Amino acid sequence: MNDKQHFEITVSDLRLLGQQGGATAFLDDGTKIELKPNFCIEKRTGFIGGDAAEVSLTISYAKIYRKIRTIKRHQTLVARRVKCNGKEILQSTGRGYTRSKISSN
Repeated sequence: MNDKQHFEITVSDLRLLGQQGGATAFLDDGTKIELKPNFCIEKRTGFIGGDAAEVSLTISYAKIYRKIRTIKRHQTLVARRVKCNGKEILQSTGRGYTRSKISSN
């Protein structure tokens, strides 16, 4: 983790990826979710009025963070869950996303 390109992805990073657009995450169970600025969207088939339709479920980042296995942005693998010092973390791959620096004025 000493390499500056590889860092732990946080909930703030997920929100930033959602703002930038084109980011999707895959969960442990294989579910695909879209990252948005304030929440995640999972698309499922549901029944509305007896008819099958596609339903969008909104999920908070706090509830879904531990279940994320990989994150892609425009077909580029941005992060994956890896074991580091006996615990699993969501680590960046060094491609497709850089954490923006906050300037203190």
